[in-house]
Formats: sequence, structure tokens, C-alpha cells
Amino acid sequence: MSVVDQTTSAPSGGISEREGIRKRAAQRRVATPLAAPPKAALRHRNWRRGLQTTAAMTACFGAGVFFTRQHYKAVETVASVNGTEITKGEFYRRLEMAAGVEVLRGMAGEQLTLEYARKKGVMPTEAEVQARFDQESAKPDFDQALAQRRQTPEDFKQALRVSMAQAKALGKGIAVSDAEARKFYEANISRANPLARYYTPEQVEIAVVVTQTEARSNKALADLRQDLPFSTVAKNYSQDASKDNGGVLPPVLRGRTASRKIPGLEQALFGMKIGEQIGPRKFAGVWWIIRCLDKKPEVTQPFEKVREECRTGAMLMKGIPANAKSVETDFQKFQREANIQAFWPQYHDALRTDATQE
Repeated sequence: MSVVDQTTSAPSGGISEREGIRKRAAQRRVATPLAAPPKAALRHRNWRRGLQTTAAMTACFGAGVFFTRQHYKAVETVASVNGTEITKGEFYRRLEMAAGVEVLRGMAGEQLTLEYARKKGVMPTEAEVQARFDQESAKPDFDQALAQRRQTPEDFKQALRVSMAQAKALGKGIAVSDAEARKFYEANISRANPLARYYTPEQVEIAVVVTQTEARSNKALADLRQDLPFSTVAKNYSQDASKDNGGVLPPVLRGRTASRKIPGLEQALFGMKIGEQIGPRKFAGVWWIIRCLDKKPEVTQPFEKVREECRTGAMLMKGIPANAKSVETDFQKFQREANIQAFWPQYHDALRTDATQE
């Protein structure tokens, strides 16, 4: 007899057949919900999952809004002082108050200059502007100069376009020989000419700590010997305005800056090697600690690279005395006939000039 048979036909003292049936039925009831959940249970589970998904989406959307707001706030806020924001709108309004009229007049004047050049047939071509831009942008520190003026390459091209248009208008009908272009070049590579365009003298870049007393200068030197950053020492001790820039001064050009007037200073500066430090030393009644950051040799641009610019310069030297008065009179007439409008009420009178009021 099998185990099952023994169980189901056991005597009255063991597990009865009825109890075995109830037990098996209970086991089936327990197993049934796991195998096939009722529809109500499915609806409850789907609703719960949907709620979780919605919550997750809401959290993501909220995070996106937060970061978007933070980015927008960063763009709209120029600066803050102890948590008080200076917004872009306020900043621009102050800029407009300080220089709005001058800037608008300048922009209108540039546009008139270009239109006048087109009318007279002397407008520089875009190829000419690009060639001049390529020449200028190849100069050392071009990108740094743009950054200091907060200009873009397109801003610089526009300035070139306007200046070339003016030059062509003033030089219209003026012939320039190769000898005259060469003469202009020679004048502009002379070391004796402080305005020489094509010669850049030797230059040195330095950082300084300037103090009134030797004792204070010695304290600054002691801190430097303790490996404190030069910028920190300059801020703590220097009386020069450069302390807010870590003690760094604009590049010193030999023979072209105020240092040439201070006995012994220029000689000391250009006698230093990169990384070398001198001082405390007394120059012009104050005490200096000077560190050499960089040096650059003198540079003379070759004639072949600036030939066309020299031709333009020579043309202006001849054209200004010959044409300036007539070009000015003609341009004023052109300006009077121009339709110049200011659409912002605060600038209604900004573009009114003597020429437009006549």
C-alpha cells in the first residue's frame, strides 16, 4: 500500500480522509492568488506603479526647473555684494546713463562713413578688410589685446572697415610711389620714434611690492621667504594700485614708459632674468621688491608684411593736406541729407548734430 493509501484509509485514531481533503483545499487556496492575482489586485498594483512613475517624473521636472532657474539667474545677475544682486538690467541701465549718447553717436557715425564711402566708390572690399585683419591678427598678443578691449574679431573687423573707408575717402586721387611707402616705413621703425608702428622695443613683465619704508619692505621679503604667494604679499604690504592685481604691472617697454625717468630703474628691470627677484631697493623715494615674470625681445616687422599699410599711411600724409577740407564739407552735406532717426525717446536729440540742424 502506498503512503497516500495509508493516509486516506487510516483508522479513526489517525488523519481522517475529510481532514486530508480540507488540507489540500486550503493549500490550493493559498497557491491560487500567487498564480493568478484577482483583477482588483492588478488594478491596485498598476495604480501604485503609475503613482511612482508620476512622482519620479515630477522630481525630474522639478530638478530641471531648478537648474534652469539657477542658470537664468546666473545669466541675469552680473555680480552680488554680500548677497545683494546687481542684475543685468540695472548694469546696462548704468552703462547707458554713462555712455549711451556717445556710443549711439559713434555707431551712427560709423554707418554714415561706410555709406559715404560706398557713394563715392571708395568702399574697401571684404577681401581687403580680411587681408588687413589677417595681418593684424598675426601680431603678438593680438588675442590678449582683443580681450582687454572686450572686442570680438568681428568688432575689430568693423573698426578696420571704417578706418579703411575713411583713409580711402581722404586719399582718393592721390598716387603713392614705392619710395614714399618705404620712407613711411623707415620713419615707423625708428627707435627714436615713440609712436613707431612697426617697431616694438624690448619689454619686461614684472610684479612689484612697493612700500614707503625699508622696514615694511623687509617684512614683505620675510613673508616671501616663507613661501607666501607673491600676490598675497603684494596685497598685504604694497601701496601701489597693482596690489589688487597681485602686484602685476602692465608690460614695461624699454624707453617708452615712466620707468625710463626713474634713475636706475629701467636698467635694473631689463637686467633681470625671468624668475629672478630683486629688492628691497630704493627707487624714486620708495622701496621696491621686483619679480621678473617674463621678457620679450624687440621686434621689427619686415617691410613686405606691412607694405600695403605703409602705402596707405603715405597716401594719408599726402591726402589729408590736399583733400581733408573738401571731404569734410562733402561729408557734412551727405550727413544733412541722411535720414537719421532715434526711436527711443531718451535719444531723440542724441543724433542731432550741427549738420542735421541746418
